[in-house]
Amino acid sequence: MTQAIPKLISLQALSFLHPGTGQNTGVVDLPIQREVHTEFPVYAASGFKGSLRDKAEQEWGKGERVNCLFGADAMDEELTAG
Repeated sequence: MTQAIPKLISLQALSFLHPGTGQNTGVVDLPIQREVHTEFPVYAASGFKGSLRDKAEQEWGKGERVNCLFGADAMDEELTAG
């Protein structure tokens, strides 16, 4: 088995990115998610992973290559981790 070589990935948002909390605080309709202890802004990995999987499926189609990276599709009977 070959060993995976780590690679650096750089990302640029081409549209506005607003990871909100899903709560309404009155004046602000969707406050930014923040880390509880430090108050640093955070972006949930699940939303990011879903966006990357969607783009991978657009480029490569649904199949083994996408499932290897992101795990089995939620509709598959046999779920696996990515």
